[in-house]
Amino acid sequence: MDYSPHASGAHSVWDAGNASPSILRLLPWVHHPPAKVLVPGLGSGHELSALHARGYRVLALERAPVAADLPVERGEFLRSNYNGAFDLICERGYFASLPPSERGAYVQAAARALRPGGILFGVFMEGTTPTDRAPFGTTAAELLRAFAPAFDAQLLGPAPFGGPGEQALLEAILVRRVD
Repeated sequence: MDYSPHASGAHSVWDAGNASPSILRLLPWVHHPPAKVLVPGLGSGHELSALHARGYRVLALERAPVAADLPVERGEFLRSNYNGAFDLICERGYFASLPPSERGAYVQAAARALRPGGILFGVFMEGTTPTDRAPFGTTAAELLRAFAPAFDAQLLGPAPFGGPGEQALLEAILVRRVD
């Protein structure tokens, strides 16, 4: 089974076939278009396309080379440094692909990519037992601890929609603190 969030195609366990309803539901509470959005891990590209269609300026950061109609930069999110160039980060599955030992690096990369007051929003795959969709799921308490050094939780709770295969999700809006 392929656990990578950048696996694409109909056979990927990460592909629900459309943009996450939770991500679309959160858009009224985050920065509005033409805000600049970073999407770590292109996946199937559904979120990237949906955000672009709504007027956001989007960029996906992907480890593997991909052919896409929208902007995709090749690179590793954990080592990226965008110096606060983004207003938003859209999360859907990338965090769940990371072992807990790399989550601090994720938080640091997100803080570097977002301007102060920028928002990381999206869904995190809930659970403590590895599954094919969330090899490294998380809990709300773990998210609060992990993001506490640089972010304030504006919203963190169960998503009203399940993820691929009805994986339990946590919706989040995390605001980058002003230094």
